[in-house]
Amino acid sequence: NVNKMQEELKKVQFVYEVLIKFSDEKKSGYIKVITHEQPVKQEGDYVFSNSSLKTVLLKNGFTPIRYSAE
Repeated sequence: NVNKMQEELKKVQFVYEVLIKFSDEKKSGYIKVITHEQPVKQEGDYVFSNSSLKTVLLKNGFTPIRYSAE
């Protein structure tokens, strides 16, 4: 299930790399998503949205608890 989710996350627009560490024992883990975004040049340009990541997580039966961006 984790591998399937990783492949789906890689298909999200602007996602460059996805790193997942998951423990079956603890039933928890973390996901690091690296993006390459295009600069916004005009109104209406598409920007990366973390809600698309949350959608993939929920679809695969995972519940995001904490989110942070660097």
